[in-house]
Amino acid sequence: MQILHVIKNFDFGGAENHLRELANSLDSSGNKVYIIGRRGRQQSRLNTNITFIPLPLHSLLAPINLLLISYYIFRYKIQVIHAHQRHSIFLAALAGKIAGTPVVLTVHGRSQYDLRSWISRKYADRIIFVSQFVLKASIRFPEIQKKVVYIPNGVPATSIRASKNSTQISYISRIDEKHYEVILLMMQKILPRLVVDYPELTFNIIGEGSFLQKVKNEASQLNSEFNKEICIVSGYQSNIMEHIRNSVLVMGVGRVALEALACGTPVLSVNKNRMGTMVSANNYPFYKANNFVAVGNNPPNADTLLLELQEFFNRLTYWQDETAVISKLIEEEFNSKKITAQIESLYRELIK
Repeated sequence: MQILHVIKNFDFGGAENHLRELANSLDSSGNKVYIIGRRGRQQSRLNTNITFIPLPLHSLLAPINLLLISYYIFRYKIQVIHAHQRHSIFLAALAGKIAGTPVVLTVHGRSQYDLRSWISRKYADRIIFVSQFVLKASIRFPEIQKKVVYIPNGVPATSIRASKNSTQISYISRIDEKHYEVILLMMQKILPRLVVDYPELTFNIIGEGSFLQKVKNEASQLNSEFNKEICIVSGYQSNIMEHIRNSVLVMGVGRVALEALACGTPVLSVNKNRMGTMVSANNYPFYKANNFVAVGNNPPNADTLLLELQEFFNRLTYWQDETAVISKLIEEEFNSKKITAQIESLYRELIK
């Protein structure tokens, strides 16, 4: 199949990581894969047979971008278009309508954002949701009810296993305003109390974004107060799996949580909007269905977050054994080859 993926950013983030691995998997299955998007560090991790077409998908350039995407669809005889992220979704839906080519959209976040335009909802042929909760909440759009399908993110099989002796907590995300609030809560309210009981503990922040410098400033202040490196700001890292393996705990949701659990690193589900719990074998079905987000819960506060972290360290061996069980479930249910096969089947159905 001749497959075109369209994405606005191709640097760091769940959608970008997902697309890189999906594109490589589709290429390995014998498909010809093209990607249109802004240049980013993910390019260097693509298979050599994949064609990357750099295009600054800015809203001010939408008419020009639309013409160029349509041109590439005709030039490369694209059989199916697959779009990720809001602006890319809008452009791909219109270009697919112009070219008469089927369009698949993936909603990685909230449908009220990714599917905000009626054009995206009307002209999409299939809409993939990585979270069952978001899918159910999106049925309020009558025009998409017969188009939706649940296909979770996949992770490649890995031989990387978590370190049993780590003293590092990792927070891995795009460093924007919403994530900055949780990171700030950790640095100002949580870490000063935790390091009293666990002097060797470190907090590693991985990712980049508009609030990275503010995070560095706060980390520097915290480290100065304690006269040691408690908070490590690693910034962008091309291979986060090594950082995950070297962590005693990963804090996050979505793809980061999935990758951590896959290699046996315990996960605390938390973001700006939802304070979750440790992912266990008992609550795994709930988190699996909701892209590892604690839907329905309140935002985190210092007391609840500190309590979860203290409970984790008090039962460290238990949580390491519990996560070893979950990693086997992840390997069975989120195997990237299995997920890619589902997406390929969807493509073929539309092409026919």
